[in-house]
Amino acid sequence: MNLFSGTTTSLATPVTIYFVESNRDTRPFNYYSVQLYGVVVTGITQNTTDVDVSAASQPTETVTLEAAKYRYSETTHTPSGGPGTPISFGWDCTRNAAF
Repeated sequence: MNLFSGTTTSLATPVTIYFVESNRDTRPFNYYSVQLYGVVVTGITQNTTDVDVSAASQPTETVTLEAAKYRYSETTHTPSGGPGTPISFGWDCTRNAAF
């Protein structure tokens, strides 16, 4: 089900989500990333954990994505805590095969 008409992204250009780590001793680096190809937004929800709706609350938002292809990349840590060798794996859901 396509919840939002016209929201599918390109199979050639990925949407990339980065996970960044930093500390006082090293520069920030992307230790994990997920590239999504042919992305469709299938759901968005907002919630609050407060029972008392009149109280100040911190809402949470959940965005659900489906993609035709995924590529996962992890950058390992060196003994000194810096970035090491990247490791990647991709899966094409439409062909049920690695890419």
